[in-house]
This record gives sequence, structure tokens and C-alpha cells, in this order.
Amino acid sequence: MNDFYTLRDDLYLHPLLKWFPSLRRIEEATLPSVAMLHDAALLAGFRILADERIVETVSLTARAYSEQIALRGTHALRKLTDHEFATGLSHMRTSDSDTTVLMPVHFCVYGRAGI
Repeated sequence: MNDFYTLRDDLYLHPLLKWFPSLRRIEEATLPSVAMLHDAALLAGFRILADERIVETVSLTARAYSEQIALRGTHALRKLTDHEFATGLSHMRTSDSDTTVLMPVHFCVYGRAGI
């Protein structure tokens, strides 16, 4: 069993918070913490084989990333008000930054003996 996504513990590093500050509140209410994920796996009889934070490149620029974000394809983005979403998207699209957009993700691998 693998799990590979941003967890509550890594939200402070999430790149979208720069443009959509309310995402923190939304994601904190829905995302599990590393401890919660580990506890559930251990309770189900798994053991932890790997647990590390890695950084994934999601886009070469904020402007390019804004085209993906414009689809509003995550539950958290859909929970933003239309005004906040439009404002944040506008700021992303006019960003001066040519910096690569990086996303912290937690990589957890769980296993059981014999599986």
C-alpha cells in the first residue's frame, strides 16, 4: 500500500497558499496528519516501510500552473469563494515569478509480512 500526497503536516509548504490563503483552513479540516495515516495503517496490521517528505515539481512557472488550477479540479479549490478563487488565479497569472512551482508530498509505504 502506497500513499503519496500532501498531508496536514506539510501544508505550511504548499505553494498555493501564496495565492489562496483560505486553502490552509480547508485542507487542515480534511487532510490527515502523518500520525493519523500511520496509526490507521498500523491498526490495520501494516508496518511502516518508508516515510519521507519529498518535493515534486508541479510546474515550471506559476503562470503555467495557473492553467491547471483554472480547472478548479480539487475539492479544496471548489470550496473557495468564487471571488477568492478569481483573485488568486489572477495573481498567479500575472506573477512575475519564473520560479519552478514545487509541492511537498509525503511518501509513505506500508507492508505486511507475506504480502
